[in-house]
Amino acid sequence: MSNMIKLIALDLDGTLLNSDHGISEANKQMIRAYKKRGCRFVLCTGRPFIGITAIIETLGLEGQGYAVSFNGSVIHDLASNEIVHNRPLPFQDLLEIDRLSHAIGVDYHIQSTAGIFTTNHEINVHTAFDSWLNKSRINVRKLEELHSTAINKVLFVSEPARLDQKIAEVPDYFRRKYNLMKSLDCFFEFLDKRANKGSALNVVADRLGILPEEVMAIGDNDNDVSMLAYAGVSVAMGNGSEKAKAAADFVTKSNDEDGVAYALEKWAT
Repeated sequence: MSNMIKLIALDLDGTLLNSDHGISEANKQMIRAYKKRGCRFVLCTGRPFIGITAIIETLGLEGQGYAVSFNGSVIHDLASNEIVHNRPLPFQDLLEIDRLSHAIGVDYHIQSTAGIFTTNHEINVHTAFDSWLNKSRINVRKLEELHSTAINKVLFVSEPARLDQKIAEVPDYFRRKYNLMKSLDCFFEFLDKRANKGSALNVVADRLGILPEEVMAIGDNDNDVSMLAYAGVSVAMGNGSEKAKAAADFVTKSNDEDGVAYALEKWAT
């Protein structure tokens, strides 16, 4: 391994995970090999922490280092299993996002460290998908009952084409106030303006005493751009978005072609 790279940040969906939401044997073997060489790994994902615990165990990362979840809103210390960084949205922000959802006619749900919350008694199919994907329980609550809930992100949900139409209706005020991003085709997310993968990766690297030029980041989507910009060596997936590719130093193979393993072998050695 190059003396430069000490920390490798990996996105999950569309990057480490293939189209079947699994990790290829080639990717597993390459990660194990780099761990043996002393390289640290940090998973940086839009998923909630509960949705990545099985992946952490599969990769043998439990009990060491950190994990970034909720697109940079939360950082877990895997040794203590404690949250060491959290940027939730205040309840007043939820109220104005709720008003916006009604104004433009789109369903939403909330992701929190306590699970998924919705005010809809008829569960949206995309909310149900989020629950399945992240093994996270859906809690139906009245809006006023969410006053004390840590709101890590709010997701507008709909079919991809319809969601794009609704995104276009979001006023510039919200674009200035929040960190907005489309993660999966059916999810449009509202986060604290300061919450992103790049700033979270900076926190992790500082805690480990690692410089930006000693960090490699691999991602595929617009929500990975901030960490690709932060890392000294940045790699976009072959299946990645145009923004991700433009932000990266290199482009690897797709997530269905062991793109992570290829990137590590080619640019971290």
